[in-house]
Amino acid sequence: MEIIAPYSPIFLSDLVALWNVCFAGSHNFHPLSTLAFRRHVLFRPAFDPAELLVSCVDGRVAGAVHVSRRHFSAPGRAADPAEAIDESEAALAIIFTHPRRRRRGIARRLLEQSLGGAAAAGARTVVIGGRSPFYDGLYGAYKQPGVPEDNTPMLALASQAGFQESEVELLYESDLLVVPQRPSEPAVPVRFMVQARDTDTRITARLGGVDVGWVSFDRLNGVSDYRLREKCSIYDLYVREHYRRKGIGSALFHLAMGRIRPMYKLCEFQTFEGDAHEASRHLALKYGFRVHSRWHHFTKSLA
Repeated sequence: MEIIAPYSPIFLSDLVALWNVCFAGSHNFHPLSTLAFRRHVLFRPAFDPAELLVSCVDGRVAGAVHVSRRHFSAPGRAADPAEAIDESEAALAIIFTHPRRRRRGIARRLLEQSLGGAAAAGARTVVIGGRSPFYDGLYGAYKQPGVPEDNTPMLALASQAGFQESEVELLYESDLLVVPQRPSEPAVPVRFMVQARDTDTRITARLGGVDVGWVSFDRLNGVSDYRLREKCSIYDLYVREHYRRKGIGSALFHLAMGRIRPMYKLCEFQTFEGDAHEASRHLALKYGFRVHSRWHHFTKSLA
C-alpha cells in the first residue's frame, strides 16, 4: 500500500538513507549525515515542508519529490530570504525513487501530485534546471542541475509529464595542465576588480563606473569524483551584450584561471549549447577543458 504525504520529521531517517542510496555515484556526490541533511535542506529559508512529498510503501519511504515555488533568478550566490520571489515559477528540485521500488509508477504519481499542488498554489510554470535555492551550495551545485543525458528514465518521465526541453547545459572539467598565452588587452579601457569572500571570488570588468562583465568561481563542497582532489567551479561568466567581442570575456577567464591554478588541481565550468554560448565554449577548449557531461533543462506550463 502506498501513501503520499508532505514531509514530516517521522520520515527524516528514512529520507536521509534514501537520499544517500539514490545519489551514490553521481557527480560530486558525498553522503549526507542527518545533521548535514537538516542544515543543507530542511533549515533553508526557502524550504517549505508542504512542498516536499514522500511516498511511503509498506511503512518505508520509497520516493520523494520537491517542487519549490521559492525560486530565485539571481545566479551564483546564496539565497537571500529578503530577495523578491517570483512564486508564479516553480522549480522541480528533486525527484527520486529507491532502486528496489522503481518501474512501479511511484515517481510519476509523486510528480503529478506535486505539480497539482504547485498549480493550486499559484505557479504557472515549472522548470527543471536553472536556479533553485534548494541546491545552492549543495555538492557545489550553484544552479539546480537539469537531467543528465544518461538518466533515460527521468528524461522519459519529463517527456510523459509534458515538459519541453529548453536548453542543454555542458559541464566541462579540466586538470589545469594547459596554460595558454595571455590574451591581448581588451579593445576598451576596462578596469578589473577582485572581490573575495572565503573561497568565493568574483572578478569584475568595469568601464565608466558600470560593470560590463564578470566571472565568479568557488571551491566545490565535495571532492572530485575520480581523483579525490579538491576542485573549484567557474559558475558565472558573463559580458553585457554591447561589450562582447572586445576581448573582455577572454581577459576575465584568463585572470580567473591565473588565480585558480595555484590553489586547485581540478576545475569545472558550466556553459550551454547554442550559438549564444559559442565564445564560452571556445574559451573552455582553449584552456584544456573537456566535456564531462550534458544536462537537459525543461519547462512546463501549468496554465
